[in-house]
Amino acid sequence: MSIWMWKPDEHSLEENLRWAHLRAMEWLTWPGFISQPLVPILLYFYPWPWVVGSVVLISFAWRMIIAPVIVFPQLANAGALFVVLRFATSPIMAFLIWQSGGDYLTAALALFWPFVGAAIVIYTVGLLRMPLSLIFTAWGRATEIGAVQRQFMAAIGYVREEGAP
Repeated sequence: MSIWMWKPDEHSLEENLRWAHLRAMEWLTWPGFISQPLVPILLYFYPWPWVVGSVVLISFAWRMIIAPVIVFPQLANAGALFVVLRFATSPIMAFLIWQSGGDYLTAALALFWPFVGAAIVIYTVGLLRMPLSLIFTAWGRATEIGAVQRQFMAAIGYVREEGAP
């Protein structure tokens, strides 16, 4: 097993449940989650409405089509390490954007994207998802954290017993 993989045998059931819960929250908004170090770079090259709109639309499609169907624990683990890059890319790209054209709004968005980006993506995707989840209730339940958490637990070998929560 790789260093990138969670080792469920080395942890208690509660720790495994917590790990699966955290990975499920990240997985449901995976494009928005990994956008933290990427969006500041993209803002240097593209107008901010296109970048933010693309991240929101890709995140919505991910949550409604891909996240309920499949999970990759190795990729989810690597995401946490990948997102550490946000602390380098955000200030560097904000400075470069500010220096290149004096666009203070885009520079501020690049600097604060790791903080405001998650809120923008989560709330916008939630608003887009709400009417569809009401119409297609089974599909809506499949896009919730608990359903994805159960998939992560199954992926690491946890078998749910009858009558267990």
